[in-house]
Amino acid sequence: MVAFLFCAWLSSTIYTDKTQVTLGANFGYFNSAWSTAVVAVLANMVLSVMGFFLVKNTVERDEQTRVGPLLAATPLASRDYLFGKCLSNFLYLMSLGLVFMVSVPFLQHHRGPQYPIEPVKIVSEFLLLVTPLAAFIAALAVLWESVPLLKRGLGNVLYVVVWMAVLLNSAGRESSPTDLFGFVQFMRSTHGAEVAQGLKASRDFELNIGHMESDHIGRFLWNGFSWNASTVLWRAEWFLVAIILCLVALYWFKRFDPDYVRSFVESRWQSMGARFRRRRVDSGTAQENKWTAAVLPQMFRDRYSQVGRYSEQFQFVGILRAELRLMLRGVPKPAYALIALINFIALVTPRSEKMNLLPLLWLLPVLLWSQMGTREQRNNTAALLFSAPHSFLRQLPALWCAGVLVSLVSATGMVMRAILIGDHHLVASCIAGAVFIPSLALACGVWSNTPRLFEALYVGFWYLALNGAPFADYMGLTPQAPAMRFLVMGCCLSAAALLRRWWDVERGPAQRLLAVGNRA
Repeated sequence: MVAFLFCAWLSSTIYTDKTQVTLGANFGYFNSAWSTAVVAVLANMVLSVMGFFLVKNTVERDEQTRVGPLLAATPLASRDYLFGKCLSNFLYLMSLGLVFMVSVPFLQHHRGPQYPIEPVKIVSEFLLLVTPLAAFIAALAVLWESVPLLKRGLGNVLYVVVWMAVLLNSAGRESSPTDLFGFVQFMRSTHGAEVAQGLKASRDFELNIGHMESDHIGRFLWNGFSWNASTVLWRAEWFLVAIILCLVALYWFKRFDPDYVRSFVESRWQSMGARFRRRRVDSGTAQENKWTAAVLPQMFRDRYSQVGRYSEQFQFVGILRAELRLMLRGVPKPAYALIALINFIALVTPRSEKMNLLPLLWLLPVLLWSQMGTREQRNNTAALLFSAPHSFLRQLPALWCAGVLVSLVSATGMVMRAILIGDHHLVASCIAGAVFIPSLALACGVWSNTPRLFEALYVGFWYLALNGAPFADYMGLTPQAPAMRFLVMGCCLSAAALLRRWWDVERGPAQRLLAVGNRA
């Protein structure tokens, strides 16, 4: 439901002229063809990023819910299972795309009421632009879940990098072999309309998605694509690519074999893994002896102490330190070195040069934020953690503060640079962004119990901000960035996360217990 509402909100940004597709300095009149193309371009951007992360959990969900081993014991073939998952992903992505397509008549009625609404052209052009991409993303998500090295956080980061490379290759050239988004055909068709109407067409075939600027003054009338057999086949080739991806995924898919991932890793890193396991066993034995000798007697002494002593033992700093250690656990040292290098560059760059490295600094820790609010469900420790008195008031604020600290520490160089040069707007954006990001992660994690909702929404916000859209600029990249709005949004998201956790931990169980008592 959140994804559908987010798609509807993005569609409304075109309606309110906060998002616009331009070709250089020109853009078209809002007839059915141009309105459909603009919405389809935005839909392809959303489905290729947010849609991928939303559907990249179908196989993993079967594994976590223990349904996968049951299916593996049935005569169901792996081919049928993977193709079924691909089909379900495709239908879900197309349902999200339907939200965008429904908005086209309203957009045209508002922005181009002088042109007639053509339903056939709207449906045909939208499907020809969006359907091939949805099929490809659906199959790619299945492949990503089947390969052991791609199904976790590393695969998510790699996908974002590859997505940006393919996007730049598609939107910046007149002809491209990777025209997945349909940008090349769109710009080639509109280029002819611009030249025919006496406008100076963009030679670089640049596609700008963002807010309207004052230099976007050229208007032209575009009547849609001239579809023929060749262009339709070029779009239909992505269905063949989707089938090939499913067949490749079939090679990696091992029907939920729990030993497959372990054997896959050990066969390539056997010596390193052996040393690591030996070190881990030795460390675990020492920690167990330390726990048995020191902590266990204290537990027996505390058992007979007063119950009120629990509130005196609560230490917020200790819980905050524990949350930070859990969040930073497993982060490789090169990642720390890379963040330190980027912050060092921000500090040593001359003050006269305008620089904002927050897009880089706040993209690297996305996997740390995405685990906020989901770690308990993923590790099956929710029952143990939430059995403590008022755990939502003690653990959740500490987790939020840990996320804020990660945001601020990762951008220390930019914050210090903004203070030294006296850029109050950038300082406010750093503070607002440091509050907004972990609040969004916590709200998405608590409400969805999966990290993928945050990863999808955050990458979408990140790309829109990087592209210069002020309504999504939480990093101060544009002068119109609403820092106070994102600060307020962060506070509201944090309150929403706290409310949901309170309902799950306190209010919900109490009401269920009361209902059982009334029935008895």
